[in-house]
Amino acid sequence: MPECVFFSKNGYCTQSPDCQYLHIDPASKIPKCENYEMGFCPLGSSCPRRHIKKVFCQRYMTGFCPLGKDECDMEHPQFIIPDEGSRLRIKRDDEINTRKMDEEKERRLNAIINGEV
Repeated sequence: MPECVFFSKNGYCTQSPDCQYLHIDPASKIPKCENYEMGFCPLGSSCPRRHIKKVFCQRYMTGFCPLGKDECDMEHPQFIIPDEGSRLRIKRDDEINTRKMDEEKERRLNAIINGEV
């Protein structure tokens, strides 16, 4: 059965109960955001992909869910180790301060060389 063109363009159909075409939710066509699936999307609300909020199973999070992953309606998250290239690197304070001091020294040296002092 073909998709309802009016519903796909406008989000509603004037013949809704009697329409003979498929009413497919436009949001379901947007691909899932892999970063959000992993736990964090750096683009946030400006991300063009779909962010689906999961409700975690409290029993699983505390240690054990008697229903199991297949029977439980809630999410049982698994620990996924990200690639080394995608990890955020946190710099130590001395690395940041050293870089700032080096930039300041270079700026002063350039000012002396250019006769601005």
